[in-house]
Amino acid sequence: ADGILSPNDDIGITFNEPVDLGALTQLNFDVRGVLNGTETRHGSSLFFNGSDSYLEVQAGAPFKNRDFTIQVAVRRAGTNAETILAQGQNVAEEIYLGFNDANKLVFRINGEEVISNESFDNDLWHYIGLSYSFENETADMYVANESFAGLINVGNNSIFPAYEGIGRMLIGKQDYGSASPFNGNIHELRIWDRALSFDEFSLTMNKILPNNEAGLLYNWRMDELEGIIVEDHIRRRDAVNNGAQWAVEPVGASADFDGASNYINVSTGEVLITQDMNFTMELWFRGSGTNAATLF
Repeated sequence: ADGILSPNDDIGITFNEPVDLGALTQLNFDVRGVLNGTETRHGSSLFFNGSDSYLEVQAGAPFKNRDFTIQVAVRRAGTNAETILAQGQNVAEEIYLGFNDANKLVFRINGEEVISNESFDNDLWHYIGLSYSFENETADMYVANESFAGLINVGNNSIFPAYEGIGRMLIGKQDYGSASPFNGNIHELRIWDRALSFDEFSLTMNKILPNNEAGLLYNWRMDELEGIIVEDHIRRRDAVNNGAQWAVEPVGASADFDGASNYINVSTGEVLITQDMNFTMELWFRGSGTNAATLF
């Protein structure tokens, strides 16, 4: 199976517990899918705390002596030097994408770097692309957000060292020194086998791509919202989540009660309940105490 539903294909569902088939109706059970090419949303992502949370891809990525593009959506919650992605255990043999102390996007190969003209010191979502040409020895930086889309390292794209390292790839920090951990949200991290143009970046950056998309090596969508395995939808080079928190947007709203004096008073004129009527009450709650407590 290629993961794509085609004419005459069958779908099978396996439940992990006994199911009363007679209780399943069109009112309480349905199966839904997501079409390839659907616009991505920022509804699910991973939040990195800027301290000790990161993802690990044990086998790393094949960056050695080749063209590639890194494509990712990020929203910063911090400032100064932070790592989006790094592979290598020392500055002399490392692929690095992140931000410097001036909040500008930085791409490094073995310590030599290319820096963006623009800074990233706000809490907007940014689609970022790093397009590296091994033959031309260039690295072009793209960004798209609410206010701008285009090339952001005009006149500063030459980079000469050749990366020949191997080893694990980390998302959210470096593998040595202070690690420059990332503080904020990341999702839809992709690695392509070629240097994408800005037009190619723009066409794909916010689209859900199939697992047979030409040239797409890896795609960590970060949309599981549970567990410690972050799936690569292309070749199952899955990442292990070390402490990053699943994030959902928009978040829900609730009232927080201290268990002592907090309460909400609703006028009986607003909600009328009499002894002659039936009624149903429905609510969500999460308690932090273990003693008797009143909900309503």
